[in-house]
Amino acid sequence: MLRMQSDPEPVAVLSGEHDRPYLRIDYPFMTCAGEDSTAQEALDELMEELERVQLDVVVEQGSLAVVDNYVAVHGRRAFRATHDGTDRWLKRMIVSRDLRKTTPHASPGNARILF
Repeated sequence: MLRMQSDPEPVAVLSGEHDRPYLRIDYPFMTCAGEDSTAQEALDELMEELERVQLDVVVEQGSLAVVDNYVAVHGRRAFRATHDGTDRWLKRMIVSRDLRKTTPHASPGNARILF
């Protein structure tokens, strides 16, 4: 995590179709290439707008929230865990459209079934 903050991998914030782009953003681990002040201003404005329109979703015990990363931006607010037995922790499950992306060594000639 420290390397991700000090030396983030360059990635495009927007990709896909021009009129329906995908957004990839993880602000704490992002810097603009080449110290571009215009790009930094655009990134800061994007973050301000995302914060302005964010909604809180309370997930009740036993319920399930499904988020499609191609449709929604999601995250969580910072919190301080007490570790006294009253904290609630989310469990995560990842669903993939392409199983080959789920394992680095899987290929058509090296098929694996994952359970």
